[in-house]
This record gives sequence, structure tokens and C-alpha cells, in this order.
Amino acid sequence: MMRRARGLPLCCGALALLLAAGCSKHPRGVQTEPSALPPSGTTLAHTVGPGDTWQSIAETYLGTPEPAARLARDNGRAIDSAPAPGDTVRVRILAAEMPRVRQLAEAREPYNTGFQHLNAGRYKEAAASFQEALHRAPGFVDAQYNLGLALLRLQKAGDAVAPLREVVAVRPADKDARYALASAYFHLGRYADSLPELEAALGLDAAFLRARFTHGMVLEKLGESERARLAWQKYLELDGTSAWAQEARSHLRALP
Repeated sequence: MMRRARGLPLCCGALALLLAAGCSKHPRGVQTEPSALPPSGTTLAHTVGPGDTWQSIAETYLGTPEPAARLARDNGRAIDSAPAPGDTVRVRILAAEMPRVRQLAEAREPYNTGFQHLNAGRYKEAAASFQEALHRAPGFVDAQYNLGLALLRLQKAGDAVAPLREVVAVRPADKDARYALASAYFHLGRYADSLPELEAALGLDAAFLRARFTHGMVLEKLGESERARLAWQKYLELDGTSAWAQEARSHLRALP
């Protein structure tokens, strides 16, 4: 059960904010049928999408960001020089990497089906699809993240913690994963565990409004009135007009 905020009921809007714990990750995975993959190493062409980095491209095809520097070098680029959207880059896959590439290709269909279910609000079906994707490709990070979101929206926060913790371990700079994990802890009443995840998310994006709002709520629940006051004031510096701002002001007025 969701606990009430100290001195102020948790309204339906705040509950919705926490249930909408993050944005789902887009359909990903090697866009090649498993039967079309050659038995040994090969080079594939990838069209760069918005937000793509060498790390995300490596993760898409190889399941890990570790080969990112190699992909950048193969394309005559430095690791800190992101490819431009619309560019076509070469993804060289070593023979030893082919088993993982095949796993990810096998997981593509249930993963993308899960993404469709998740966006349509069919959370039970989404969770089942992401679990199937993970059965085919264990450690598929985007599937773990989206499984965590589906479980949160099914109000199964306890089940969501494990996959979300694994995502954060692999992607410590993913603010959405940090926020989703913080939301899972919040639902479980584990406010002291939620707090560092929220602060990590805010360290990555100081204007992350959902994290700012939840940060204030968590500090209230921990009895940190002065820190909560500062948190609500910081929220209102970023958002002074929305319904969330009105609620933030209510929380601020209710503080001792």
C-alpha cells in the first residue's frame, strides 16, 4: 500500500506520477532475422537514430556497451564524438560475438511486441513479452528496464526492483532507470533506498521534474522537513504553474 505523506494525503495525481515511473525504451535489437545472420563474424550497417551513441549502438547489436570504442574507431571516429542522426555506420561483429548477436535477434520479436503492449496499457501482456525476450537473451538491458516499468504499472513494485537494479548497475548514467528504481522503492515504503536513486537522477538532470517532485515527497516521509522545504522550493523554481506546482505548494505549506 502507498503510505500517506507526512501531514498531507497523497493525492491521485501524485500516485499517477509515480506509477508513470519512466518512459519506455524504444523497440531495439538487431533488425536482421536470426536465419539471415552468417555463422561467423560480419559487418552490418546501422542507420543512426536520434540519441544514438557508440555505446547504445554497441548495446543494440552486441548486448553490451564495451565494444563502443572499437565501433567508433572502425568508423574513423573518437568515442566522445557521437554519430549524427541519419548517418550510416558500420558495426563489425567478431566471430566470438555472434552467439550474443543471435540471442538478441531471437529476442527482437517478443521485445517489440512487449513495447507495443506497454504503450497500449496492456501491462500484463507487456510483462510476459519482456520476460520471453529475456528468456531468449538473458541480460537484455532494455527488456529488463521495460519489464520493470510494466511491473510497476501492475503495482508489483517488489518484482520490479530486481530488473531495475540490474539496469542501473549496467547503466548508472540512465536517469530514467534511476527514477524507475526510486519509484519501486517508494511504492514499497523503502524511502531511504529511494532517496539516493532520486538524487543520482537529479545529478544527471537537475531539471528532471518527476524526480524533483518525488524527491520532495521522499524527504517528507523521512521526516527531513528542512531538506523537503528546499526540495519543494527547487521544484517550484522549475515549474510554477502546473497542477503539480499547486500540489508542491500544498506540501510546502503543510511542512512544520
